[in-house]
Amino acid sequence: MTLLEFDPFEDTLRDNPYPTYRRYREAGSVHPGRTGQPGRLGETWYVFDYRVCVEGLKSPQFGRAGLYDHQRANTTEPSVLDSILLIDPPDHTRLRRLVSLAFTPRAVERALPRLEVLAHEVVDELAGRPTWDVIGDFAFPFPVTVISDLLGVPIEDRRQIRQWSRALTAGIDVTQDPETYRQARDANQAFRIYLRDILRQRRTQPQDDLLTALIQAQEAGDRLSEDELITMVTLLVVAGHETTVNLIGNGLWALWQHPAQWDHVRSAGLTEIGVDELLRYDSSVQATSRLALSPVEMGDAVIPVGSVAIFLLGAANHDPTVFVDPDDLNLARMPNRHLAFGGGIHTCLGSALARAEGRVAINTLFRRYPHLHLQEDAPTWRPGLAFRGLESVQATT
Repeated sequence: MTLLEFDPFEDTLRDNPYPTYRRYREAGSVHPGRTGQPGRLGETWYVFDYRVCVEGLKSPQFGRAGLYDHQRANTTEPSVLDSILLIDPPDHTRLRRLVSLAFTPRAVERALPRLEVLAHEVVDELAGRPTWDVIGDFAFPFPVTVISDLLGVPIEDRRQIRQWSRALTAGIDVTQDPETYRQARDANQAFRIYLRDILRQRRTQPQDDLLTALIQAQEAGDRLSEDELITMVTLLVVAGHETTVNLIGNGLWALWQHPAQWDHVRSAGLTEIGVDELLRYDSSVQATSRLALSPVEMGDAVIPVGSVAIFLLGAANHDPTVFVDPDDLNLARMPNRHLAFGGGIHTCLGSALARAEGRVAINTLFRRYPHLHLQEDAPTWRPGLAFRGLESVQATT
């Protein structure tokens, strides 16, 4: 196989990355490429093949700690870079175990009736508006309302929370813009001050919410420290909000591009199987990174120690050796072992909540607006490789 040089900033990737992914995957499962972060030393390798992605995501030869040390050098304040998202065992094991005590599938199941109520409240705000923005007026306010409600954060603060969330998300994506990192640091500092005040209130006045559950979570006398709590809540807001906005927006756009599937969901509703297909077809999270802890043999390449491997989940989810007709949207696809939530010990902790939010949001929208019509022929996609989402899509009802 001939190794190609992958450029994560290639213009064609923003509108539709999948043909480019296919071209590289057909040439080999792993290719070297341009580094995605300024200040990042060492080689960068990109993985396009499903099976190689699965193997790498589970391999103890890769870790996440150290991936963003070049950013940490510019700040002493803890941030999402210090969360379970970017640390290795045993610290990762301890923190994930504690958080899992409060963030269980059963807790998500109990939250479902509340999700329905919140979805209708967001849709109520669209009443009487012949034209509105799918992203700004629906896909954004619903998940931020949900995570605010679950955590017990005042709903009137949701727009400020979104601004912090978007800045923090951009700071961990593939970018060459130093200003992006500065804005992420500023957002992190402001958000931590905000959360510290809320934590003080919750300790004196516990409530029936996720924030109180996280404060009270303990095992064998072990608890989350205040810094760990704030970092965890920051991660839950960033990961639980931004990716779900994209799931809803990408999902509706994918359905609109497939009229038969759109009509099916409008009449019969979106099932859990259908949500998984939307996640596979145009994943909210397109890439996740690991640091090689030793030389790792992958495909036709050897990833040197200290190098970054970027696992392209979006490419893996369109691998024809695993998914029949991968470029077709098939809401009845089974089995569907997509990698939209990553893999290994860093598999998304909030996957059950994300699936539930996506299903409830889309079904509620179709029930309330059965004649929904999307207007954009060529919508604008947000920049970035790791996270994929639309800037705006106009709708009429």
